[in-house]
Amino acid sequence: MPEEFTFAWGSFFDLQATRGSNGFSPNPLTYLEIEAYIRLSGRVLLPYEIRAIKVIDSAFLNAQADLAKAARAAKDAAKKSEVMPAPKRSTRRG
Repeated sequence: MPEEFTFAWGSFFDLQATRGSNGFSPNPLTYLEIEAYIRLSGRVLLPYEIRAIKVIDSAFLNAQADLAKAARAAKDAAKKSEVMPAPKRSTRRG
């Protein structure tokens, strides 16, 4: 990674730790969250670093969605491959 992006990378991980969720997947980082991070942390982020954080976040969210999709596909495949047990026979004599 180019040295000029290491600060943005570290800031992304700080922001990532406070990310919200909609119950199904992580929410994207917003400019308001980045602004609050800058204000509260005292860090100074240049415009290219803010853009880098948004690009990193987009890649992260896409990777998370791909992982969730693969997990669902694996779960569905496992369900389809399960062998159905034979029905139990009644031992009662009638």
